[in-house]
Amino acid sequence: MDLSDSSPCFVSLLLLFLCLVHARSSANGETCHESDLEALEGFSSCLKTPIDGWGGGGGSQTSDCCSWTGVTCDNSTSGSRRVVALDLGGRNLGGEICDAVTALESLRFLNLSLNSLSTRAPWKLFQMHNLEVLDLGYNFIGGHLPCPINLPSIRSLNISFNNFFGPIAMSLTTLCSNSFNLRALNLAKNYFYGDIRADFGKCTSLEQLSLRQNLLSGDLPGSLFQLLNLGELQLQMNSFSGELSEEINLGYNDFTSELPSSFKSLQSLRGLSLSGTSLTNLSSALQTLQHCKNLESLFLSMSFRDEEILVNASFQFYSLKGFAASNSRLKGSLPSWLSCSCQNLQVLDLSGNRLSGRIPDWISEFPSLYYLDLSNNSFTGEVPERLTELRGLRDLPSVSTPFFVMRQRAKSLRMKALREIVPPTLDLSNNWLRGPIWPAFGNLTELKVLRLKNNKFSGYIPESLSGLRNLDTLDLSCNSLSGRVPESFDRLGFMLSFNVSHNKLYGKIPEEGLFPIYPYSSFEGNNGLCGLYLEPCGLTSTLQELFQGMKNLRLPFEVSAVSGFLITTGICFLFGWMFKKAVQMRTVAGRRTHIRQE
Repeated sequence: MDLSDSSPCFVSLLLLFLCLVHARSSANGETCHESDLEALEGFSSCLKTPIDGWGGGGGSQTSDCCSWTGVTCDNSTSGSRRVVALDLGGRNLGGEICDAVTALESLRFLNLSLNSLSTRAPWKLFQMHNLEVLDLGYNFIGGHLPCPINLPSIRSLNISFNNFFGPIAMSLTTLCSNSFNLRALNLAKNYFYGDIRADFGKCTSLEQLSLRQNLLSGDLPGSLFQLLNLGELQLQMNSFSGELSEEINLGYNDFTSELPSSFKSLQSLRGLSLSGTSLTNLSSALQTLQHCKNLESLFLSMSFRDEEILVNASFQFYSLKGFAASNSRLKGSLPSWLSCSCQNLQVLDLSGNRLSGRIPDWISEFPSLYYLDLSNNSFTGEVPERLTELRGLRDLPSVSTPFFVMRQRAKSLRMKALREIVPPTLDLSNNWLRGPIWPAFGNLTELKVLRLKNNKFSGYIPESLSGLRNLDTLDLSCNSLSGRVPESFDRLGFMLSFNVSHNKLYGKIPEEGLFPIYPYSSFEGNNGLCGLYLEPCGLTSTLQELFQGMKNLRLPFEVSAVSGFLITTGICFLFGWMFKKAVQMRTVAGRRTHIRQE
């Protein structure tokens, strides 16, 4: 659930209710209240961009503001109707929010997000007693938050991705003291600084909180983690510091020590990132976190460095769908408790560690796993053939799990569905794996990224991989693969990234499909390949391919020797015959020339 869309159920129901009210009242023919008409006309005059469907002023098409775009009025039948909702999000409005809008005394819903509004927000905007939803996100509004904030009816407040600045402590304290119904608060990506006071614990109804990407510092108050209704908490990219005693940490701060056992009381928590911290004692942290029964996403990347991951522990993460502990230099092997208690797992990222041993067969038993990254470890042996049976890479599961990612539009951490941000992937690159690439990998038809580079794989490239019609990345470089690049690969119309460099491949590179756009570096380091950017295919390359093919047949020495002798003799005879024929033709041509001259 995305915090920028705070309290989606409540907001949707409120909008539906207000729209029904608007439709009923329009049918009854009442017009809007005179003071509300003046307020909307005053608000419109502060904008640089006219709003389609709005009247008012000298060029008014209608004086009934209840029929204007984005305006919803109540269902009063005893007189003029009052404006209760103003929804102008995403209309590319410029200018400023002037005081006129605060004269809408009955306003309950105000959405001005995703516009280009600037300067300061009116002080009175944060004193409107009937306002339940206020969304100013994604604008250029600046200035301090007023103190006190007096919004007694507010349930959802979003001022994220703006230019607000100043100390946050007093504003939050008064907001919580005066707004007992506040469920969603999003102040992300502004310039607030200072610490969070213990009084913040008065926001007892809070379900979603984002303070990420500000300049906040100091210790986190323990009261913050006693909010029993809090299901989503984002504090990333600030400067919080200190030791964790009875507190929690969320990514990229400077906390040290261990995760406190009191964290197990957050029964509503669904998504948690502890990435990029200096936390220690991974086993203790997992022991604590398993009590968060609703935890679906857990990210520990770049934390708990150089520790050993317990293999045979009895952790219970029955709701877990996304687990990442990458780039932490963890030691050990793949923990078997994953197979016992994480049957709902859809994303598993253990890349960039020091894990060793064989990849176990049970890795194929996750019914919904569609993203597996074990790259940059020290796994050995053959890849279990059962890995080609991953059901999540044959039929993608439906997912709706919190997931922390970089969002391109705002370059900020957001919560999104798993499948929107991590494509179906199998990445085993940079290990010590050997043996063949199983032809049954071609059955993983939903696969988009397959990386097996920098291992010791041998044998042919399976023709069956051409059946991966959704594949957009295939990297088999730096192995010991032999044979030809399958001609059928030219049917992979979405494969924008392809690399088979530094193998033992031979023969002509396919010239159809997307092959002409692949760079030289995709094929270099294969002495037997020819065509495209490499040397033209000729007799030498044909002979090399022939000898290589015989070599791969692994015939007995006597048969190979006899075959080699016969082929060599035949080639010598062919060259001799061609040379003799050329001499004869030159002799005949010379005689004809001599006769003509006579």
